[in-house]
Amino acid sequence: MKQKILLLIPFLFCSSFLLAQKNELVADVKIDNYTSKTIINGDSTYGYKVLVGNKVLIQQSNIPGIAGTKGFKRKAYAEKTAQLVIKKLSQGIMPPTIDVKELENLKIHF
Repeated sequence: MKQKILLLIPFLFCSSFLLAQKNELVADVKIDNYTSKTIINGDSTYGYKVLVGNKVLIQQSNIPGIAGTKGFKRKAYAEKTAQLVIKKLSQGIMPPTIDVKELENLKIHF
């Protein structure tokens, strides 16, 4: 019995770690000094983080430029938007706002 419990401990630790990571990172894209990481929201939609080194510069869980708190339907949409944000940051555009027209140009459906 004691051996079975000891065998379960690593499994329980890994399971709780994975559950804690539910809203965490699923992809990395690095451009210049910036890194974008796609995140999964609690409602199975996507958002992104933009980092400089290890510091989070922007955390965007909803679609920018539209009303509401809806996340991206697809991971690729969040990635494309994060890359546009990084492009703007690299060009010195601050804040790197995104509007509906830019989302439509990226072929992002919301």
